[in-house]
Amino acid sequence: IMSALPHSDIVLCGRAYDPALFAAEPVRRGFPAAIALHAAKILECGAIATTPGSGSDCLAAELYPDGAARFWAPNEKRRATPMSISAHTLYEKSHPHCFGLPGGVLKTKQ
Repeated sequence: IMSALPHSDIVLCGRAYDPALFAAEPVRRGFPAAIALHAAKILECGAIATTPGSGSDCLAAELYPDGAARFWAPNEKRRATPMSISAHTLYEKSHPHCFGLPGGVLKTKQ
């Protein structure tokens, strides 16, 4: 998919991994895939990762070259806190530091 982007106006493909939609552009811009995928996994669920959580609202993030990410909720009624983001990192995981992806495992211990 990534190799088709520079030569295409549109790319159609099957659904493989929902967070890939959020990770594709940061990876294309040179961010490490692990950082982009971890942020994407949080963004995929929107404001569920905020306080108070909501499945009907959105979340935004900014990634930095040093590997840091800043999350915020555009809705002033919600806050993305270190606790809410960390808790969401553990959401739907069978292991606290690893989660499976198509083609590999993302390790979040560091």
